[in-house]
Formats: sequence, structure tokens, C-alpha cells
Amino acid sequence: MRRGFTLIELLVVIAIIALLIGILLPTLGKAREAARGAVGLSNMRSLSQLVFAYTGDHRDEWVNPFDPESTPWHGVALPELDGAYWRYFNAQRSTEVWGTQFASLLMHYAENSNGSMFSDVIYHPSDKVGIQRLRDHLSGTEGYDHFIWDGSYWYPPTFWLNPDRYTTDSLVPVTSAHLRRNRIAHVPLPASKVLMFERFDFTEHRRPAASGGMVNEHPQFNNPAATTRFVTADGSAGSVEVADLRDLSQSAKPQVARAFTPSGLWDPGKGMFRHWGMDQDPFENGEDNTIAHPAWFWATRDGLKGRDIYTR
Repeated sequence: MRRGFTLIELLVVIAIIALLIGILLPTLGKAREAARGAVGLSNMRSLSQLVFAYTGDHRDEWVNPFDPESTPWHGVALPELDGAYWRYFNAQRSTEVWGTQFASLLMHYAENSNGSMFSDVIYHPSDKVGIQRLRDHLSGTEGYDHFIWDGSYWYPPTFWLNPDRYTTDSLVPVTSAHLRRNRIAHVPLPASKVLMFERFDFTEHRRPAASGGMVNEHPQFNNPAATTRFVTADGSAGSVEVADLRDLSQSAKPQVARAFTPSGLWDPGKGMFRHWGMDQDPFENGEDNTIAHPAWFWATRDGLKGRDIYTR
């Protein structure tokens, strides 16, 4: 007569399987995050190659669609609109929001036949908020324009503004005099100047809350709890602990402290992102002013002349 498993034996097997699953799940989760991170890094490398292709076609000028002679000056000339101007409202920070949208214009430059927002390369696989906003837009529930769109990787305004804007501890309002056709030669420290960066640390899923404790959101790019990944102006890719930048900004050496203290906080102002549907993104400052962090990468001290990371 064949003997089957006893209840105890079945329970033991189930317990062993549950134990193995408990051991494997964190490993599988880390592997998935690593794979998504590799995709994100590959996306930034691809975008940086497009940037350098653009500079090669435009007398070594960095990507810059703004025309200081336009009326009003805070418009952006987009070739596919036959000279019309796409307006960026906000007198204090005009043009800066385009740094969140630059990748979509690069897609047009690369003649992406599907249109800017349809390319996966401008989104990090873990950027669920940005991807969902795109899906809502494509489904017709949002009424935003199809021509340009924000992505997961941001391009600092320092690349199209005069370094003179970034000489003090606080940002001065942008004027037409600040718009400038910067070139590769205007970056004296290309290995230390961030060309683009991920808007959140997508490897972390919790960050400090303004009221204390933790909140289930990715740390923003300039949060001291974040590890921000980037591509520099010499084409190198890397990451930096923002806490290290904070420590450098508090250095006992005045020249080091100044170099790593950005011009002001990352404070785009209430309403700046609303027109673009980004006011629902979990920013730590801007729409709700919950926490204001220094504008590392976004408002580098001395602009293109400055440095975002420490290299020997």
C-alpha cells in the first residue's frame, strides 16, 4: 500500500517554501531595482549623446531654444511651430521649467516619428507619477499640448543662462540679459558640471517628512537623503550622495563652502508647474513649500563656471 504525506510533513514543506520565498523576495526586489536603474542610466547616456550631437551641429552651443530677441523675451522658439512662441510664465523663474522638458525637444531634434512623449527614453522605469500623467494625457483626461513634455531627467538652466546670475547665495530674477548662447568652451570643469540628472532618487521609496517621521515617496534630487545619478558635461555617468554635497557646503574652508552652496533654494514658486500638470508630483518644495532644499544641480554656484560634484 502506498503511503501519502502526513499533515505535519505538508506543513513542514509549506513552511520551508515560505521561508525560501521570504529569503528570495528581497533579492528579487533588489535585482529588479538594479535592472530599472540600468535602464535609467542607459536613458541618460542616450540623451547625452543627443546633446553632444546637437552641439556638433550648432557651433558647440549647448541645447538652447530660447531667443533673447523674442517678444516677449520669455518665449521659446520651436521650429515645428513655424516661429511661434511657446510661453513660459513666471517672471521670477521664466524659462527654467523647460529644464524638465528638454528631453522631449531632443526627441524632435532626433526626428522621432512618434512624437516627443512617446519615447521611453525620457522616462525612468520607476517614475510612476510621470508615466501615469503621460497615460492620462494620451487618454484625453488631461488637456496639455502634445509638442513638448516633461521627463524623468532634468537639464540645469545654467546651460542657457549667464553665469553672472549665480554669483550670490540667492537667485536673482531672470531677465532677457541672462539668456545666453553658452558653448562647450564655457565649461571649465566639465567632469564636475552635471549635464542632466534624475529628478528623484528612484532607488529609495521613503524620505523624511516636513512634519517629522518618514513619508512613502522618493527623495527629491536635492534631498540630503538622496543619491542622485547624473551625466556630466564630459559625458561621464555617475552618482553622488547629496549629504556629501551638504557637508561640502558647510566646509570650514570658505572657498569650498561657497563653491558647493547653490544660489538659493530649489523654490520654483507656487503655480510654476501647474500649467504642465506637474503640480501633483511629490515635489518637496514648489507647489506646497513643505521642505526647501538647496538647489544643487539646478542653480550651481557660478553657473557653467562652477562645479556640482567633487573631483580631484
